[in-house]
Amino acid sequence: MSATAGFLFSMVAYSILGWPLSFETQDDLVALHPSGLSVFERVQKHATDGQWALRVVFPGSQKDTWPGFGVSPPSPDLSAGQSLIFDVYNPQEQACSLSWRIDDQDRHSVFGGTSIPPQKTKRVEIWVRPLRNQLNLQRMQQFYLYYRMPREDWELFFDNFQFADPSYVFREITHVPAVRPQGLPAADGPALIAFQRPWMEHVFPDDWPAEGESTDTLSLAATPREYEPLTVSLAARRQVRALKATLSDFTGPGKIPATQADLRVVRCLDKRWIYNDEQMRYLAQTPVLLEPQPEGGLELPTGQVSSFWITLHVPAGTPPGVYEAKLTITAEESAAEAKPVLIELPVRLRVYSFELPEVADKWWGVYYTGPVALELGEDLEKMERHLIDMREHGMTSVGLCFGWDVAQTDVDGRRVDFLPPGRSRYETFMDLYTRLKFPAPLIQLHDTVQSAVGSKIRATDPLFADAYADTWKFVADYAKARKWPEIIIQPVDEPAWQGEAEKERNRQLLDILQRLAPELRTEQDGPGDDYFHKVAGPLADVWNYNGSLAEPEVIRQAKAEGKIILIYNCDVEWYRPLVDRYVAGWFQLASGADGCFNWAYQSFSGDPYDDQDAQYGDHIAHYPTTADRPGGPSVAWEGFREGIDDYKYVALLRSLTEQARKKGDKKARNLADEAERELADLLGSLSYSSHIRNSARFERYWEEEGKLFVSGVMTLPNGWDTRRYDAARRTLADLAMRLKQAL
Repeated sequence: MSATAGFLFSMVAYSILGWPLSFETQDDLVALHPSGLSVFERVQKHATDGQWALRVVFPGSQKDTWPGFGVSPPSPDLSAGQSLIFDVYNPQEQACSLSWRIDDQDRHSVFGGTSIPPQKTKRVEIWVRPLRNQLNLQRMQQFYLYYRMPREDWELFFDNFQFADPSYVFREITHVPAVRPQGLPAADGPALIAFQRPWMEHVFPDDWPAEGESTDTLSLAATPREYEPLTVSLAARRQVRALKATLSDFTGPGKIPATQADLRVVRCLDKRWIYNDEQMRYLAQTPVLLEPQPEGGLELPTGQVSSFWITLHVPAGTPPGVYEAKLTITAEESAAEAKPVLIELPVRLRVYSFELPEVADKWWGVYYTGPVALELGEDLEKMERHLIDMREHGMTSVGLCFGWDVAQTDVDGRRVDFLPPGRSRYETFMDLYTRLKFPAPLIQLHDTVQSAVGSKIRATDPLFADAYADTWKFVADYAKARKWPEIIIQPVDEPAWQGEAEKERNRQLLDILQRLAPELRTEQDGPGDDYFHKVAGPLADVWNYNGSLAEPEVIRQAKAEGKIILIYNCDVEWYRPLVDRYVAGWFQLASGADGCFNWAYQSFSGDPYDDQDAQYGDHIAHYPTTADRPGGPSVAWEGFREGIDDYKYVALLRSLTEQARKKGDKKARNLADEAERELADLLGSLSYSSHIRNSARFERYWEEEGKLFVSGVMTLPNGWDTRRYDAARRTLADLAMRLKQAL
């Protein structure tokens, strides 16, 4: 069908079937196809467009059923990206889950769903654009809206169905540079200016260097085994092509091969200001992704800026001392004569005489949903690569968002028939987690035991509690025998935002495990409200706060009672390296928390490189390799690692201070006193706040003639600028060196 024919078909269908469907006439039901429903009727109640709405009752059953109704689009061709949009009213006193299945005519299906709040109308938008890699959008069949396995009757009211572009209008936020170049293209002088800023600062494509900001040397410091970032930016006074950077070996007391340096290009993407921003704002051309250099190099237009990012890994056993290398930047001017461009920058590396310790009692992790189909490669190979990447970034734990197959659970026998690694994603994950020596327990977000037992025994049945607890005890014993990690059980994810039924279910399951399996530890997460502290809190071992901790006295009391205190989701957009570094490092020290998690390693809708193709933005620590993109870490993923290293430097200094007090002479003890004072001063210079999420700000944000702008450096309101973090680390390293020499 041609585009014109499809358009005409769509208009005719809208006319015949009365689209949009507001149920003002009986004819509006023609496009809907009920299945297994006990009530499917027009009523004059809870209408949002006109006077009539559609009343649907999904009948409860002790058998597994999926009652619902299909919605046929007015045209099978939805390649323009029209979404199915409708209103739903939930008259119940608790939230409910509305599920959907989207089918094309080629027998492909995609599943999804949303929560409908109690006694409220919700506008639902099922976006089609993100599904273009999974469905044939030119041959769509239906949207099947259903209630998944209802055990009791559920009533909902629907109205105002339409296929249209999403109702949101994206709003661009434009970066305004502090300096604008003049007189370009330059008639003479160098084609490129090399300059350097702290790697946590965003260097946008228009971020022209100030006068005198050019650099002629680069430096960094690290310990053996440490990964350390180094950046340099290039500003084009005249257009260049084939722009590349190469790094030589480091030579000094030993040799560090250039292969230990991962040299990448900082790529810019349009990123949502906040993933669920109601204003649908996005920050245009945000430096966020570290991709390998393209084979033919970069093309850099006149007046534009691009940056290289080097992550140097200092091998174990590297002799301490000062090392030298050379960063060579080459390009060709794009003029007819193609003049060669050459910049050589000396790089100075200081390797310390100590290594950073593994901090086994801290919980650093990302939430992991498993390998994504869009990424090239086999699933189990991808999973191994992901977990290796997590360990190399300092992760000690994982928030695991998938479980084993429910069919593997023998509810009557209260056991799980686990499969050998390689046969199953879950068992392979556990084997990798053990082999890669993640030192902390993992948090299990997908409660497979609850799903398996609940499908056979009602939660109100007296048998449910014993079956649920006994099956989890079997899993814990199985894990211990195979040296798998301790599994921290999360019965319900973020219950406070799901409604009263989910809050009560979470409380009941936590209570069951505390009474019948007290040796198993549990987790609760969400906002630090009364439910968190007074209802679920006493029953849970791990308190995981969303974006903001409770006040210090609450945290101190909880830790005194043996609670593990975590914070999560402080930067789910992954373009704020400053936030991730602070939360993983100095915030942990200032707050007394036990760790932090962030959503997610890879979680996205549609194209991971398009943050505007779905209702909500993407959450990606490490971008996947696809058919047309090489992938790579986000800048915030690198910031997470650096924050962990900050914490390790403090842990090392505290360990050396303790050794000096126990074994050292007077000089060593005096140095220990000095180290403690310096560390106390550093912590005292922080303006601590328990709140992190959405607190980072550019120096200026404003609206002018309906357009949005930002300028300056992004900072946190904690009293430190971006340079203070590296200065603090140098202080810690120097004190550690002196203490080591005194011992």
